[in-house]
Amino acid sequence: MILNCALLLLLRCFGAAMLIISNKYYFVAYMAGETTLYLLLKALRNDFWYWVPVDGATGMFLSLLMRVVIKVVVDFTSIVQFRVPGELGGVYWIFNVFMAIAAAFVSIHVHFKSAMEGDEAISEEVAWTCAGALGGSWVAVFIAFLLLMKRKYRATFLSLESGNQWMQSYFLNEGNSDETRATIIGCNRHVWQSIRPQVREWLKENWPRWVEEKPEWLTQVFISNVDSDLLPLEVLEEQNLIGGGSRRRSTLGDRMSSVRSRSSRKYTVAPAP
Repeated sequence: MILNCALLLLLRCFGAAMLIISNKYYFVAYMAGETTLYLLLKALRNDFWYWVPVDGATGMFLSLLMRVVIKVVVDFTSIVQFRVPGELGGVYWIFNVFMAIAAAFVSIHVHFKSAMEGDEAISEEVAWTCAGALGGSWVAVFIAFLLLMKRKYRATFLSLESGNQWMQSYFLNEGNSDETRATIIGCNRHVWQSIRPQVREWLKENWPRWVEEKPEWLTQVFISNVDSDLLPLEVLEEQNLIGGGSRRRSTLGDRMSSVRSRSSRKYTVAPAP
């Protein structure tokens, strides 16, 4: 994985340098266009919101920032962990990486086509040789990586699952424990809005049992993260009394603390190969 990252980074930087030398606006236009396409696809699939539990304008800005940053990181490094549906997604990760490789070769072509005679820093033959060696090496290492990984993980590179579907599956399909299911509360509500009735029913059915059993994850932070309309009436009344008549709203710090405390125990969102 490290070798794959290093090879793509070298190839992308080499291609970017060729394009910037020719015309820096070409590079800006290319990066802006490809990133815009990615954001549009996310929006069309109703998958724009990032998992971090922040709403409103701040949440919109944070989602935009994280989507762009991770997209650019994968453009230049091909980090395989970002193929998970909550980030780029398997199929788009493959498409994105091979587009990045192809862009390096196109950049070299554009550079030598637009360069004035005598302005080339290196010869065209050397440029194509370097790009071919780096691109071919990346493909060879990636194939070796696929052959060495566990077979069940190979299909993740062909996944069309969206981030919303992925997060919801932990509650609907893979939630074999209340602790695992409870993780959904620490995620952005836009991600699991479509299963809100199921989450409400689960909370109301199991809350009396949790009060008796007192599981480790049922903390005050977790309770404060639960929206008022999802809580059983008696719990909501108790929270209002404790809060002096109005329920305290959880802060971003509370929510992130809750997510970290759960993930640091035994729940893993994105299994790595």
